[in-house]
Amino acid sequence: MSSLRRWILRPEPWLGAFFLVVLLFGADGLRPPQRQVSVRIFAASVAAYHHYLHPITRRFVRCRYEPTCSRYAVEAVRKYGIMKGGWMSARRIASCRSSVPMGTRDPVP
Repeated sequence: MSSLRRWILRPEPWLGAFFLVVLLFGADGLRPPQRQVSVRIFAASVAAYHHYLHPITRRFVRCRYEPTCSRYAVEAVRKYGIMKGGWMSARRIASCRSSVPMGTRDPVP
């Protein structure tokens, strides 16, 4: 086995890279939401989901809330930042049950 392959298969480089990403996102979370790089990455990933995956999942997944959970998540993250907006989005998705009527209004506070 080559030395590069052995180095890649070791856990230390991956753990170091993971902690570096966590540190960078944590530091980015201290900036105002309008200047956070993570907010732009999140919004771009949701846009990519809507462009590539939503046409496939549209038949199976329907949001009960208005605005939809993805629009809510992007609005919350842009308004409050990646940490608080992400937490608000996770709570919103967790609250989605069959007992929630379709079209329920729940805007970003």
